[in-house]
Amino acid sequence: QHNSSGGTNTITRSGTGSYVVKLPGLGGAGTVGGIVQVTAYGSGPESCKVSNWHPTPSDIDVSVLCFDGSGAPVDTFYDVSFSTYPTEVVNHGYVWANDPFSASYVPNTFYQFNSTCNTNTVSRSGVGKYTVKFPGLAAPPGDPQPGGTVKVTAYGTSSDFCKVESWPAIGPDEFVDVRCFTAPGLATDTQYTATYTRGNNLFGQAAGKRGYLRADQPSAPSYTPIFSDQFNSAGGTNTVTHGALPGNYSVKLPGLAPSGGHVEVSGAGLGSGRCKVTSWVPSGADEFVGVQCYTQTTAKTDSQFTLSFYQP
Repeated sequence: QHNSSGGTNTITRSGTGSYVVKLPGLGGAGTVGGIVQVTAYGSGPESCKVSNWHPTPSDIDVSVLCFDGSGAPVDTFYDVSFSTYPTEVVNHGYVWANDPFSASYVPNTFYQFNSTCNTNTVSRSGVGKYTVKFPGLAAPPGDPQPGGTVKVTAYGTSSDFCKVESWPAIGPDEFVDVRCFTAPGLATDTQYTATYTRGNNLFGQAAGKRGYLRADQPSAPSYTPIFSDQFNSAGGTNTVTHGALPGNYSVKLPGLAPSGGHVEVSGAGLGSGRCKVTSWVPSGADEFVGVQCYTQTTAKTDSQFTLSFYQP
């Protein structure tokens, strides 16, 4: 765990699969809205989401809900991150997509950020099909790793979940396609959070040990993910190895050990598959992150995913 104010984060369980994460020192007067991302952790088909976050007189309280594969509340492990407007940062943006039924709108400006000082927008093209526009965040011509990375988390009290489908650049702008589903895998309209960054950690900082990738070859035994959508602050090339079971992967992040830090995972691509983190451990100078992906019927399945690792 980490807290930039120096405080110690704590968790209170208020019911089955219902938790409040207290982040001391990160709230108070003048606190901006910020953004929250959540990833379920462990070997089962559980999923987790954010249901609320708000400042108290001095702290930030984040409410997290977790569900089993059928959509029933369940107690499980998870990872959670919160960040506010980063300072002196480029290539970074986030939104809380708070109006799931509008054809096109500007998300709540208190809970969005764009390092180019532009205003992000969201459009809806069908049930559970959204595109977030981050104006000005596309990489300039000649950038060797122009893709960046994306993390998406469903928001609200239902068992719906969301994922990123793709994030193409069109001209100077970055477009993030998001898809949302019910626990059985049906498309549904719901709220979510989305973060895009390039060369940074998910907090928008070009600091600390950090790495990300889009695992784009879900059935390959071992491969180097698409170079344009991966990054490693140690200069190494990240790789992915398929495990013995469907949807089971080990991601190698060279040079990013020792242990600790934080991992976020999001399902990617077409379909309603969802992914989670199962572990992250160092070996020598390298960090290894385990990922498992599931279908809506909780069967293990091969899937694309995005992964971000950060250690202060």
